[in-house]
Amino acid sequence: MKIPDKIRIGGVEYDIKLVDNLREGNQLLYGQISYEDCEIRLSTTDGDGYQFRCVTLIHEILHGIADHANLDIEKAGTEQVIDTLAKGLYAVLQDNGARLFNLAGEHNE
Repeated sequence: MKIPDKIRIGGVEYDIKLVDNLREGNQLLYGQISYEDCEIRLSTTDGDGYQFRCVTLIHEILHGIADHANLDIEKAGTEQVIDTLAKGLYAVLQDNGARLFNLAGEHNE
């Protein structure tokens, strides 16, 4: 899986930026989507390498999908649902990507 420079979610173009020490106040963030700035930010200093960053990108994309679709997910369950879907989607794409998209199976770091 590649991490692109841009991605379209719900008809909106989001820039993807790699950021050192991504934080919100004192809270450590692995990723963050900004609807106002049309950006997805991924931490380059936290997490466990490239594959973790890919899962985080999918996680933020799912947040974008939920927001653009106006999904009414209770706040208490949102992170667990989004994180589970992100990990599952990543696994499916990694396991079947070459079959589904005729990819060579390589990624850029």
